[in-house]
Amino acid sequence: MKIGILFIVSMIGLSGIAQSFQLDSSFQPFFDIRTQRSSDLISMVELPSGNIVFAGKFDITTMGVFYRNVGSTTRTGSPNFNFNSQFGGDVVDIYNDSILINGDGGGYTLKDTNGNVWNVNWRLNYLKTVKCRTGGFYVYKDGSTLFSNQAGGNGQPCQIINPPDTFPGRHIVKVNPQGLWDSTFTGIANAPPQGFYPYDSNRILVYGRPYELTHYNGVQVDGLFRIYLDGTLDTTFTSPMSTALAANNFNPRLVESNGKFFLTGSFLLKGQTQYHTLVRLNSDGSLDPTFMNFSGPIDTNNFFAVTAPLTPTDDGGYLVGGVFNSYQGFPRPGLAKIDSSGAVDPNYFNIGGPDSSKVLGAGYPVVGFIHKSTFGGYYVGGDFLKWNGQPSQ
Repeated sequence: MKIGILFIVSMIGLSGIAQSFQLDSSFQPFFDIRTQRSSDLISMVELPSGNIVFAGKFDITTMGVFYRNVGSTTRTGSPNFNFNSQFGGDVVDIYNDSILINGDGGGYTLKDTNGNVWNVNWRLNYLKTVKCRTGGFYVYKDGSTLFSNQAGGNGQPCQIINPPDTFPGRHIVKVNPQGLWDSTFTGIANAPPQGFYPYDSNRILVYGRPYELTHYNGVQVDGLFRIYLDGTLDTTFTSPMSTALAANNFNPRLVESNGKFFLTGSFLLKGQTQYHTLVRLNSDGSLDPTFMNFSGPIDTNNFFAVTAPLTPTDDGGYLVGGVFNSYQGFPRPGLAKIDSSGAVDPNYFNIGGPDSSKVLGAGYPVVGFIHKSTFGGYYVGGDFLKWNGQPSQ
């Protein structure tokens, strides 16, 4: 899902051998879109075959094959010529074991792993049911899906069209596996969420702008709340988010086995004036005191630092990416390794790494996603033109 910043495509494989986090030169992406005026990479999926599907805003032509907004490579970075890229969108994610969901806020399409459209009727039904669709989505095990539904021209959420009937709109709409309205979901929000994030097998985290998404089922939720699968509010969770009308962008990340989870972005918490870029919350929404919540990455040039991806490492720590140049006093180029308590590991990324941004200016890299491969190593994508001083895709 989108994290609020657009990134130029760069894809780097990091070797997972002994957690060295060194560049894996065996991965050589076949494309180069660094010269494109407006391009970005937003998301990727790794398939069981080892092939990857990537999505964003770009045009690629290679050996007579044209890719727009979505493409696929093998594990080595060579073109996956079995992939159909005729219909693309800037977000790609897993729908089920053999189907992908690909698109953007204007509409999503279900595709098989070769990029071919699957179940055209689902798309036609969904486009009517969630007429003012936006933001992220949540897929249930049976193929039902939650979507965010914005307001129409009258300021109210767009109506739900469920042929042959039409119903009053809602800001959260559940569609069944056929793409039609599923009335079993009972939750009503006062504003559209920006996204959904799975918490466990029975609950979902829902998040949005705290000064807009203030209530759910009549209860004050301040931009972040947890619901059960049927839409019932989980009242054991309390939002820590400030409702100040300010830059307050965040994403839930990485729910752990003990129920704790992270917030990344650049955001304010209740009763505080310091912007946070990375915190860990307890299952009830309170700050976890065992994590260094007040020592996240910063920008020493007075630019707002932002974190985006957070990925676990095999030693119990994490890789953190985003827009920053310093982390607990250590120079870090938008990429850092921390331990389980949030302390920076000084052994990694203190020399080299991503470098030079096309969007934010030379010498200012942006790391937009870090995907841990099931085959070893990590894929890193973002707005950086070089890695270790050498041109990077």
